[in-house]
Amino acid sequence: MSLSSEKEIYSSELKSTKRKDDSGCTSVQTVKRIKSGESTSSSVSIQSQKDEVNQSFIHKQSFSLPPEIMSLSDDVLLMILAHLSPQDLKRLSQTCQRFEAVTRDHTLWTAPDFRSEEMIFCGLWDYLSFLQASTKSIAFRGSSKSFRFKRKTCCFVAELMNKVKHNCPSLETFIMEEFLIFGYQMPITLFPSTLKHFEMVGCQVSRLRPNQSYFHGIHNHLPHLEVLVIEDCPWLTSHSLMPISKCPNLRILRLAGCINLGSCVAYTSVAARFGFKSLQVLDVRKTRLCDSEVGCFNQVSTLTHLYLECPRDGSKREMFKHPRSPTEDEEGEHSPECRHCKAAESREFGSQTACKSSACSDSSSPVDDAGSCPAFAPDEEEDGGPDNVLHEPLLLITDVGITSLGPWDMPGVENIRIVRLVAYEAPPVNSSKLQHLVVRNFIGVGDTSLFYLARVSSLRFLDITGTSVTRTGVHFFKNERPEVRVISDFDDIVV
Repeated sequence: MSLSSEKEIYSSELKSTKRKDDSGCTSVQTVKRIKSGESTSSSVSIQSQKDEVNQSFIHKQSFSLPPEIMSLSDDVLLMILAHLSPQDLKRLSQTCQRFEAVTRDHTLWTAPDFRSEEMIFCGLWDYLSFLQASTKSIAFRGSSKSFRFKRKTCCFVAELMNKVKHNCPSLETFIMEEFLIFGYQMPITLFPSTLKHFEMVGCQVSRLRPNQSYFHGIHNHLPHLEVLVIEDCPWLTSHSLMPISKCPNLRILRLAGCINLGSCVAYTSVAARFGFKSLQVLDVRKTRLCDSEVGCFNQVSTLTHLYLECPRDGSKREMFKHPRSPTEDEEGEHSPECRHCKAAESREFGSQTACKSSACSDSSSPVDDAGSCPAFAPDEEEDGGPDNVLHEPLLLITDVGITSLGPWDMPGVENIRIVRLVAYEAPPVNSSKLQHLVVRNFIGVGDTSLFYLARVSSLRFLDITGTSVTRTGVHFFKNERPEVRVISDFDDIVV
């Protein structure tokens, strides 16, 4: 073989061995053999070298590490990031440019839920750039400890709400829990008018206007409202039912835990008679509604679900319990504030001294700082005030209230005297649409209610746990209405 032919073979083999395989590696051992002068002219030796490279590649693949997160596509990353909270997404966006872009995808901010961590309301400033036109729901949670701080607790800012409405023109759901709200600074009219679902759970509204409800004008400002949840809010009283009942599309109203709701038949009767045109679900558990007020809701022809429950042990002291007011030492403290709160407080709302001199803090105002009317507060006893009130059960709801639900001219109910406080035509027999009834822990409810409810043809679910019904009454009801699911203290009865 000539010298020139050997050089050509050598150069061709050198190029082929330097060519990268599928794993991006080169056969270093083959290159060493060629440089050392070993014979590579044989096609058999070249094939064996290729087999060796393939085997080494397979061996490396079997022990390779999983791909890095940055090597994943954006679609895969979005599926992973969908499981993170908005707070985590914000932290991740600060790591690199790619994550900063991916975390702002509209699919991640359709319904941000900030309730995994406590936050002040003004903390939404840091997330305004993430909220987009596709955002349909916002939920966040404050801290119940903020109720102690009356002076410098971070409160709602009108400028912030205007920014939220601008960034989220299609916002439909707004949920907030455990926040302190200054009623004169943040009225109901500052919330987006596009809302269909509005919740206030465990919130405290103070410094209300002395002559009107916090929900005044809600039917004009929130015309699309379908679900309203006001739970565990002791500042809510019966006079608020008037403006709420005017909402034309309201289907679900949950007022559980509002312990000062009740004991005022006038507001309830007028609201039920002329309002609540679309109401289907009413939850008034752990309130002070009595027989006369429950009977008023018989005029809501669209009502299908009614939830009633005596608040805890039903004692008078528990019923009239108000949130503790801050002491002088606690008023000097303050919760953490953000830079937006400090600027907005001085720019829009003025100083705290001005607030103290306003009508909202006037002791002669008919509405106190908690937003409840003093007319609903209990009379203090001569021998020591409300602490000495006997813990006797209150007969808030009895058989009189239950038998006032549904048609009035129903036969088979004796010894029940029902007083109608508003004169109008009685509904026809079997006109009731009540399907789901919960009556818990009312000792004044007994077998008479069961005999009556057995003739309400629309009923499909009944919960009478903790009442005074007997085993005989439950057995009678199940025999008469076997299709109705009954939950009681005698669930062992089988028909």
